[in-house]
Amino acid sequence: MGDFARVVPAEHAPTVISVTGPSGKTSTKDLIAQVVEQVGPTVATVGSFNNEIGLRLAGLETTTDTRHLVVEMGARGQGHITYLTRITPPQVGVVLNVDTAHAGEFGGPDMTARAKGELVEVLPTEAEGGVAVLNADDHRVFAMATRTSVRVVAFGLSEDADVYATDVTLDTLGRALFILHTPEGNAPVHLRVVGRPQVSNALAAAAVGFAVVMKTAETAQALSEADAVTGGRLQVTTRPDGVRWPLHHDLGALACLGDLRSRRGRGVGDTCLAQPLALGCHPHQHAPPPVQVHSHDLLTVIPCGPQGPPCP
Repeated sequence: MGDFARVVPAEHAPTVISVTGPSGKTSTKDLIAQVVEQVGPTVATVGSFNNEIGLRLAGLETTTDTRHLVVEMGARGQGHITYLTRITPPQVGVVLNVDTAHAGEFGGPDMTARAKGELVEVLPTEAEGGVAVLNADDHRVFAMATRTSVRVVAFGLSEDADVYATDVTLDTLGRALFILHTPEGNAPVHLRVVGRPQVSNALAAAAVGFAVVMKTAETAQALSEADAVTGGRLQVTTRPDGVRWPLHHDLGALACLGDLRSRRGRGVGDTCLAQPLALGCHPHQHAPPPVQVHSHDLLTVIPCGPQGPPCP
């Protein structure tokens, strides 16, 4: 099956868009797929199935009509991304961030950056469609531009990026509104997915849209209509007595709590947050920055490691 899946994308000649980064891969992959679907039939990996099996299954779903294949690539060590790119060789490589997720497995953020940067190193030449989409807000990710000779499209909140957002606000359900800017123009976006971290994910998707020559207004509309395809990621359920927000395994989700307001004006009804197992237990790992949670009724944290169950 592996050999066949490697052949399928070449025969069908879709643009392969690969996404990696310790956090946000699945949400961003889902947004990218819904954006580029506007300009042609698109196949994407299912859920967070980001290993060699998931990529091969996605490759086998392509047909001669498939214009884009969007895959997320996970890794737990050096060389893993390089291996996955041999299964579905990408033309567009997206690196979202380098944070403390999986730090225990990689040996720290610098080693994570080394592993994730393998994606940009294997991209084809610019003449063959190679584009690296990099987060300008993350210095370790943006430094990956030196590891490739292809065109780089930078995204972020800084106006120095090629694709950036201004006037970011949240509605009462924690969904972001902002003005999307690209070198082609600007347009308003009102996301349906929840949480401030989704702004960065949406900008990555917009940068991919720009890379495949979509109009900014078209990309903004696609983002505004995009739904949360994969469950378990910052979903809001409204109840008569407030809002319950089951959180994903990401400490960035905790920072979103202060932004969310319930319909009764008391903030989050009740929330359960399991400590992010993806953070790992590396002895030299920096503690996550403190976050403030306002207007919540109940916050339950389930730790791992010395204060709870053993880390995996």
